[in-house]
Amino acid sequence: MTNYPSTSAITQAELEKLLTQLQQLRSSITTARETIAPLETNLAAAYNEFQAVVGALRRQSMRLQAEISGEEYCTGSWN
Repeated sequence: MTNYPSTSAITQAELEKLLTQLQQLRSSITTARETIAPLETNLAAAYNEFQAVVGALRRQSMRLQAEISGEEYCTGSWN
């Protein structure tokens, strides 16, 4: 079990150090968010393009499967 110092034992210097660390962390998080924002935009665009292509291919595949199934039904070929 960790013993935390009482609030009266924490010095002003320690508080200032912690505040500085929190401010640096917040700045790092802001920078990271700004850095990944264009990546997220590009990823969304790539995903939408992928979905458009794959969606068209899936529809074509289902159409061809339906045609094949229809031909098998009409010709009696059930291999």
